[in-house]
Amino acid sequence: MLLGAIVLISGLLATILFYAGFRRSSPAAAPAFIRYFGTVAVLALVAYFVGSAVGIYVACDSPGSGNLCGIWGALGVGPVLSGIALWSYGFWWRRRLAR
Repeated sequence: MLLGAIVLISGLLATILFYAGFRRSSPAAAPAFIRYFGTVAVLALVAYFVGSAVGIYVACDSPGSGNLCGIWGALGVGPVLSGIALWSYGFWWRRRLAR
């Protein structure tokens, strides 16, 4: 679960740093602030909910799982998937602007 927090925080910081780098290197080609961070917010939420659902399903699937099995999805898999999505979106824009 600590990994989930680390990946999510690093993804958030990377998103901000990527945007600052885009603005500094090529301000005309960089995405608009609202477009970039609006997409980031939607992407992060969708990835979090999908990751949480998958994590909860896997952790709570066995009959012997306890009543706290959902924590693995909400605090583990969800934040990890969300952080990976944020990193991927930043790298996608970086590659797109490099062309």
